[in-house]
Amino acid sequence: RLWTPQVLRPALWVKANARGSITVSGSTVTAVRNILGGAAWTVAGSIGFDVTQLGGRPTLRLNNSIQNQMMTIAHSYAGNEITLVSLHRNRSAGGRIQYGRLFSMWRGPLDYSGTDGGILTYSLTGANGVTFYRNLTLSASTSPLINDVWGCVIATRSGTAVTISLDGGTRVTGTTAAANFNFTNVRIGNDDGPREDSGMDGYIAENLLFPRALSLPEENALAGYLAWEWGRQGTLPRSHPYANRPPLIEM
Repeated sequence: RLWTPQVLRPALWVKANARGSITVSGSTVTAVRNILGGAAWTVAGSIGFDVTQLGGRPTLRLNNSIQNQMMTIAHSYAGNEITLVSLHRNRSAGGRIQYGRLFSMWRGPLDYSGTDGGILTYSLTGANGVTFYRNLTLSASTSPLINDVWGCVIATRSGTAVTISLDGGTRVTGTTAAANFNFTNVRIGNDDGPREDSGMDGYIAENLLFPRALSLPEENALAGYLAWEWGRQGTLPRSHPYANRPPLIEM
């Protein structure tokens, strides 16, 4: 049968096309539930339910119309490893349309200036692309850079090592501070720090957080699943193990 991320037991899993996990009033999302149960996300700022992308598949639309447009969830973690995954489309254009949080992990009001948390975000170097950023340091960015196009980004951290990949391509490597995470909340969407100078303008199809660094075979399976699930299998490299078929669970 078809492989799904449930095999890897994500701690947080948002999936816009999962029936029953998204509650909508008109075209506005009012509730988002974690796919594998547990606490629900708090939704604020009129996040939209959109069916104009990815061949009509449902996605979550964040258009930066309100500063507090975001999803948040209480989630405590004090480990050393993490994997962040986001299938999304985001526009980064400077001003308030930059630094959109595909993932924000935080304990106090700031998510980027200490070692407690970190962010998976856009455009921190003035060039568009997705970056893992922590402790005022850019750890690794996608190659090639992307802006306002759909992309599947997988970022891992283990000890001081960071990797990030785009659409099942080659991992880009970097480094981060050795201190463990110590965050209590996770956010997707706009910045909510004291500066409030940034926000997201884009779409989320599927986001996952794992409290460990996935292995390369696990990352390949996840990239293959996301590509085939959302009709983007043509974006996988020809040499990718799932370029020609989705991952399967061997019976």
